[in-house]
Amino acid sequence: MSAGRSLNTRFARSRPASSSPTERVERFLLNLVDLALAGSIFVVPMILGGTHGVGRLLLVTFASIAAVAWSLRQTLQHKASWKPTGAFLLFLGGLGILFLQLSPLSDELLQFFSPQITKLLPLWTHEATGAVRLGQWDCLSLVPTQTKAGIVIFLAYGLLFLVTLNRISKVEDLERLLYCVGLATLLMAIFGLAQYLFSNGKFFWFYEHPYSSTEKVVKGGFVNRNHFAHFLALGIGPLLWWIHKTFRESHAVSTSSKRKNARFSQTVLHSNTRSNKQFFDFLLSKTFLLGIGLGLVAIACLLSLSRGGNAAFFLSVACCVILLCLISRKGWKLGLSVLALGAVLLGTLSYFDETGKRVDQRLGDLTAGSSFVWDQLDARREIWSTVFKASQDFPWFGAGVGSHRYVYPAYLDGPTTPQLEFTHAENGYLQVLIETGSTGTLLLLTGIGFCFTWCLRGIRQAKSSRLTFCLAALFASLVASTVHSLCDFVWYMPGCMALTVILAAAACRGHLLALEANQTTPKNWTLSRQSNLLVFLAVTFVAIGMIAERIGPAFSQGDLDAFRRSIVGLNHLKEYPDPNSMSAEELDETIHTQQRRIEHLERVIRWEPENAEALENLARAHLVLFDLHQINAINPMSLLNVADAMQKSRGMFPSIQARNDWLDRAVGEHRRHLDLALIYSRRAIAACPLYGKAYVHLANLGFLNELAPADTMKLLQQATLVRPFDGSVLHLAANQAFLIGDVASWKDLAFRAFHADPKTQKKIIKSLVGATPNEHLETVINLLLDTFQPEVDGMIWILEAGQNRATPQQLARLRNALAESACAKAKNKDKDKDLSAKKTAQYWITASIQFTELGQPKQALHCAEQAYKSLPSHLLTHAFYGRLLLEQQNYAEAKTHLRWCLRTCPNNRKYKRFYQSAISGELNEKAQRDNAPRDGKPALR
Repeated sequence: MSAGRSLNTRFARSRPASSSPTERVERFLLNLVDLALAGSIFVVPMILGGTHGVGRLLLVTFASIAAVAWSLRQTLQHKASWKPTGAFLLFLGGLGILFLQLSPLSDELLQFFSPQITKLLPLWTHEATGAVRLGQWDCLSLVPTQTKAGIVIFLAYGLLFLVTLNRISKVEDLERLLYCVGLATLLMAIFGLAQYLFSNGKFFWFYEHPYSSTEKVVKGGFVNRNHFAHFLALGIGPLLWWIHKTFRESHAVSTSSKRKNARFSQTVLHSNTRSNKQFFDFLLSKTFLLGIGLGLVAIACLLSLSRGGNAAFFLSVACCVILLCLISRKGWKLGLSVLALGAVLLGTLSYFDETGKRVDQRLGDLTAGSSFVWDQLDARREIWSTVFKASQDFPWFGAGVGSHRYVYPAYLDGPTTPQLEFTHAENGYLQVLIETGSTGTLLLLTGIGFCFTWCLRGIRQAKSSRLTFCLAALFASLVASTVHSLCDFVWYMPGCMALTVILAAAACRGHLLALEANQTTPKNWTLSRQSNLLVFLAVTFVAIGMIAERIGPAFSQGDLDAFRRSIVGLNHLKEYPDPNSMSAEELDETIHTQQRRIEHLERVIRWEPENAEALENLARAHLVLFDLHQINAINPMSLLNVADAMQKSRGMFPSIQARNDWLDRAVGEHRRHLDLALIYSRRAIAACPLYGKAYVHLANLGFLNELAPADTMKLLQQATLVRPFDGSVLHLAANQAFLIGDVASWKDLAFRAFHADPKTQKKIIKSLVGATPNEHLETVINLLLDTFQPEVDGMIWILEAGQNRATPQQLARLRNALAESACAKAKNKDKDKDLSAKKTAQYWITASIQFTELGQPKQALHCAEQAYKSLPSHLLTHAFYGRLLLEQQNYAEAKTHLRWCLRTCPNNRKYKRFYQSAISGELNEKAQRDNAPRDGKPALR
């Protein structure tokens, strides 16, 4: 009995003292905060980098949970304190800019802060008159819906920063955070490699993104390879710190073990046994496993083929290693290990031919330092200059957060070099400048200065080596974010930015810990329980609103992606189908597809009523569906036919009701598509006044409101003002100008549309040539040549559109102009640095073909010879030149080129036939020479 009591007494003493319910709740809340922060680090980046609607919802949810849990924990404490930091003022300043952008302002203030808004949106001012006055634009943001979403994301970042700052109470917490970041980096790299090696083109092997694929490069959970590489660059500092810490700990343990086991090393046998055991222990040690993980991260980053991301990655590695070398005696060993690992990785990758060549090429471009590396096809330099020019019109507070992709097209100097939409400015600083003005940029630079000050002052003032090592890793990560943002907008990615914010908060807290060690830290902000309760209620209210705002975009993302997939060509149907070239089955399938698109878009606006992109696409889809339905209608009038008829009958109807009755009889039940298109166009413009196509839709549907031709032209001018080089907008505007009889505007708009992009150019050529009778083709071809002045590619498309119906006489001028233009382009190779040898050879071949058709064999042969000289090692030039020599009976030289083709393709029947013809021709020529009479005497037989 006494023994039992003694055992129970000893067991009871070993238990921890029971905690109060309040303490258990506080522990639970603290664990909840940790889980929310872990979710921001591990989960958000995996959801397509956080750009997906679900990813943004999770980011906001995690930030809200962390903030609510932490503020509730502060309320439960008797005296809770908050860590002081000047970054809180920056957060309030940024929030103030965002709310100011959405606030209604007077005309004087709006003119002072953004003087160009009235010039950019003339139909949204008091000066606009008539039926096309759309209202009064009274806020700084040109895309209020995007700015509202920006407020929510900015609040999430701010909450993450404040919670992380206050959650870290000691160095162990800071180290635990670095462990999480290093582990997240390693897991992302492993997942990226697995998805790349076993890719089926879909993310996570089941999600099909509209614009991106998992093939060819490593992307991990990100849509863009640059952002994937940036995430690895952010985490490589904490991973190197983890390896360095493990190495130091294992070195200390091994040194202690050697001293303890020195007496067991007397015999050789036991010494060998111990050596083998140490070798296997090393293979299973954390240092060795982390080294393998570091290699996997480096391989994943290299295989992303992101030049900017790799530059940021290498810079982060260099900064971390250098700092560790400076502050640690063991750091040089880590540096040598990293160099050795890098050499092994590059050697391993070069062993694989295709992969090694691609990596070597990208790294070679990176180290070459040429402008082509960072400015391929001048695209980045073009968008940078455009954004900088646009930012001068919104100097103080910008055009609104999220407005870049809608604003910059109005400031282009010409069509973009690659026909791309720059959804972001390819430079974080410039994008912040155009969206928040000089005030927001100043806050950004101040925040960056704070981050580096925290790291460097903390390293200098810290008395603990553990804290110093942590700050070195944080400094390396923040350097990667700062530098990579010079050539990419990585701050847009919530998966990257959330991690950057958490690391910045850790740097701030590390600096405060260093000050606390020196007893120079500023006093904490202590609040009473009542004040903390108010903070908790405010945070809860804001968190509910934030989550509610992101629910709609999260639920609508699936339908929006489905619509985008149907547009970018994952099925064979076109975005703008041509009804006249369809069979009955194709027409039915196209109508069905268009109806599915409308269903997807209607679900999108059900969740997001102010989604301008969905509204404009919905208006366009209804217009397309109207034309499709009208093909088999009793009265098959297209939208252009209806608009033309209503324009010509303007003023003939006694009342609006009579006009509507006639329209109902003319198009029947399909009229509803026109009414819906008008409604959605107006809603799209109200949500974003920079959608040029929506203004054109209003102009096309102006007959529903009996718009005068002058009002129609105002809408078209507004459309071309915000989209001066958008080919589709210009083409639609040109068609409408032609309908109302404004020939001068039609010529101007059609010319600009023709030279805006190749897609629109083809559409104009096809519509003009296809609608012209055969006897008038020459007139239309001459009109295209004289009015639009096409380049070589445009002339080729004109020739392709008309050569099946036109006579040789009708095409003579076109062929001659095409030949001369192609020759001029090819001769301009020395001046045009972007003109490759292959393109030069193609120009010479094009000219040669046209000269052949024109019956000018000498010029044709000369051009073929120049094509061969431009690209002497290519099969095409040898074959083309050899065949032309054969046709002109130059058998000896033709045989040389055709023999070269046969060596390259020995089983090609066509080349064999041509080569045999050359040999036969040469033999016949020799026989004729042998049989030719000599000195007037007949040859002997």
